[in-house]
Amino acid sequence: NLHNEFFMLSAYTAGLFQGITLSEIKDYVSLKNVCPAISADYRGYSIFGSLLNGDKIECDTVNKMIDSYYSYHLCNLKFKEMKKRYLSVVRKNLNKQKKSADLMLARLGSEAECNLCRHLGDLLMANQYQLKDYSPYVVVYDYEEDKEISVELDEAKTIKDNANAFYKKYTKARNGAIKLRELIDDANVKIRYLEELLYSVERAQSVDDLAQVSEEIDPQKEKKKLNNADIKCVEMPGETRIYIGKNNKQNDYIISKIASDEDLWFHVHNNAGSHILLKTQKASDELIMTCAKLAKENSSVSDSSKIGVIYTKRKYLRKPPGAALGYVTYKNEKEIILD
Repeated sequence: NLHNEFFMLSAYTAGLFQGITLSEIKDYVSLKNVCPAISADYRGYSIFGSLLNGDKIECDTVNKMIDSYYSYHLCNLKFKEMKKRYLSVVRKNLNKQKKSADLMLARLGSEAECNLCRHLGDLLMANQYQLKDYSPYVVVYDYEEDKEISVELDEAKTIKDNANAFYKKYTKARNGAIKLRELIDDANVKIRYLEELLYSVERAQSVDDLAQVSEEIDPQKEKKKLNNADIKCVEMPGETRIYIGKNNKQNDYIISKIASDEDLWFHVHNNAGSHILLKTQKASDELIMTCAKLAKENSSVSDSSKIGVIYTKRKYLRKPPGAALGYVTYKNEKEIILD
C-alpha cells in the first residue's frame, strides 16, 4: 500500500495524470476502471480505455485487446513486406520488357533504308543494257530525286546480279522488319499488362488485395476462384449497377462472367486502370459521365488533367486467344476527355 501511495503521489506531482484527481488515480491503480481498448489508429492500447485520446475500439478482455493489437501490426508488417516484394518483381519484369522493346526498335532501323535497296535494284534493272557489267560503281539517273546518283557495286558481279543482290537485301530487311514489328507488338501488349498489374499492386490496401494478384506474380500460387460478391458494385436507382475491377483478375471476371452484350465498358485511354462496367436499362448522359469519372478515379492518372476515357458496348470487346488476364481489344469506341 505504501508503494502504491508513493507511486500515485509521484505521478500526480509529475503531471502524468493531468486533469485527473488523486482519487481517480487511486481507482486506476486499484484496477477499478478497467476497460480494455485500442486506439482507432492502432497506435496504442490501454486497460484504461478512458485514458486513450480520440476514437477507440473497446475489447471484452485484456487478452483480446493485446491479441488484436499485435495481430493488426503483424498483419500490417506482412502486408508491407509482401507489397514491397511484389512491386520489386513487377517493376523488374516491366523494365525488362521495356528494354527489350527498345532494343528491337533500334534493330528495326529506318523503313527508308529498307526501301532504298529495292529502289537501287529497280534503277539497275531499268538501265542494265546501258551499263557495263563488272564495274565497281555506276552512275544512273534517279527519276524520283530528279538527279544522277552513283551506286557502288560488287565488281565481281553483273549489273543484273547486283540488282538481285539489292532485291535480296530488301526482302531480308522487309521480312526481318515484319517479324520485329510482331515481336514489338507482343512486347507492348506485355508492357500494358504489366503496367496494369503494377497499378493493382500499388493500389492494394490489404493482404487480401495482394492475394488476388499473387497468382499473376507467382504462377505456383494456388488459383482462387472469384464470384460476384468479390467485385465492387455500386447500386443505383432503376436496376442500374456499376461494377469496378480492382485488378486484372477482377477485370477479366467482369468482362467474361458479369457483362452482357449491351452493357457499357469504360477504361482510361492508353493508361493502367480499372475496367468499369455499366448495367442499366437506359444509359443516360449523366450515367455515362459518372462511369467515365469512375474510370479516371480508379486509374494510374487519377490526378492528371485532360485524360481520355473510352467506352463501348461489351459486344465490341474481344479477348485474343492466350491473352493475359484483363487484356481486351475493342472497336466502335467513343471517347470522353476529362479535366
